[in-house]
Amino acid sequence: MKAFAIVGGSLLAVVLVIVMMSVGYHNRSVNLQESIKASQTACKIVYDETWKKVQQDAQITGKYAEDFKQVYTELMNGRYQGGTKSFITLIHENHPQLSDSVYTNLQNTVDAARTKFANEQKSLVDKNREYEAFKRTIPANFFVGNDPAINIAIVTSEKTDQAFSTGQENDISLFTTNTKAEK
Repeated sequence: MKAFAIVGGSLLAVVLVIVMMSVGYHNRSVNLQESIKASQTACKIVYDETWKKVQQDAQITGKYAEDFKQVYTELMNGRYQGGTKSFITLIHENHPQLSDSVYTNLQNTVDAARTKFANEQKSLVDKNREYEAFKRTIPANFFVGNDPAINIAIVTSEKTDQAFSTGQENDISLFTTNTKAEK
């Protein structure tokens, strides 16, 4: 009878440990899945924010250039309408300058936003890697190895896909006029 109690108690302890392990691994799997879903949503938010910032900053830059052109044209038309002497005065005077800072600010906005987006994408990929590795390691794979894979969306370009499929990237021109190459 005593031996039966020891064996029964040992089996109960083993079952209890297995149940606790199962619960622990399941909870870890759920946390990783939810973390991946949250990162995917964060990527969408950053992507949306990126394009809104760039579009709005570009509109401000364009409006600034338009306004500058209008003011400068009116200034020149109203001031220098009288022959050779006016032309010499034009050369010697200080005139309003189109500040390149508006373009620098736009460039900084694009750079910062794209970097932020790339970092979010890298974080998403890393979380997915962690989840897949967790499912495949022993002993977790006994409990959560059949949990579904999560399809993450990585935003890239046609150009990048082509470079990775061919193993070549030949177009390195920064100022190409080919609209297909700009995708």
